[in-house]
Amino acid sequence: ADGRRIPFLIVASDDDDDDDDEDDEEGEGMVGVMLTQDNGPNSSAYVQSLLEIAKKHPTKTYQLVPKEAPPLLADLLEAEEAEEEDEDEDEDEEDEKDELDERVEGWELAEKEMMEDEEDEDEEVTAENHTVFWLSRFYDEEVNRVLDHVYHGDGETSKIKALVRRGDAAGDAQSVELLTTELNAHKARFDKDYERRLAATLAVTAALKFNEAFVKKNADNLEDLVTKKLAAAWRDLLKLDDDTIGLGLDKKGDDDDNENDEDDDPRAPLQLFLEQTKDFFHAYDLKFNYAPRKRKSDSEAPTPQKQKQKTKQGTAAKKPRRSARSQK
Repeated sequence: ADGRRIPFLIVASDDDDDDDDEDDEEGEGMVGVMLTQDNGPNSSAYVQSLLEIAKKHPTKTYQLVPKEAPPLLADLLEAEEAEEEDEDEDEDEEDEKDELDERVEGWELAEKEMMEDEEDEDEEVTAENHTVFWLSRFYDEEVNRVLDHVYHGDGETSKIKALVRRGDAAGDAQSVELLTTELNAHKARFDKDYERRLAATLAVTAALKFNEAFVKKNADNLEDLVTKKLAAAWRDLLKLDDDTIGLGLDKKGDDDDNENDEDDDPRAPLQLFLEQTKDFFHAYDLKFNYAPRKRKSDSEAPTPQKQKQKTKQGTAAKKPRRSARSQK
């Protein structure tokens, strides 16, 4: 209704026989998982208020962040496994584990689990359980393009398209390569347009954070991308001020536009998102040190006592020495 396209994560085909058919209608036979479910006709009053703000700031879009991170798919499966073992201790444990592993590999399960959780909790998106940060509207366009490129092969040859849709080890390796290519291209694409670079970096991050099954299967292959390249990209961006990276609402709007109190500190919701992302990657043994490293001068700031001692030492060093002649 407001012109925002809800991002869908296209991850696998329901019919493997159609993978190589280039004449298929777009999206036919594909499994889609919504990244953001905040934009429907029955969205909450809080979300509607955000949409109204967005209309008055046409260059901006928003990213909702739950104040409490949702449970990981891995944790849900672990709990389910424990529950099933309690119900039937005689069940063959090895067969059960194999069955769960197979279910994890498909995003059909991921979609089902997330939808069931939403139905069970029926938690409305409000300012009490969510926070939000604003960034360049370019993100809406970029996140969909990245998802289509990495998991659907858009813009690539028919051979690569067929490969990434297979969802096997070779296809996943190709998706990792495409993600790396996306990140490596940021400097050439955006140069010093840091607003767009922030949006593009967030898009690559979202492509991983919201595809847990992919990260679980490919954690070893993602180590260089996540721990080095992606973390470094965020460190470089977070060294810059909010205006430079386009974080927060434009200040030119009317005073009543700033109903969103979180925009008083636009970096805090982004920080929460990145902390949740760090925990997510850590669950799969991937380090994600996104925070800029403190400069030595900042981390070793002298205490008042040390400063006093330093001053005394400096005074003593400046005290004139008596010459040999004056001593006589």
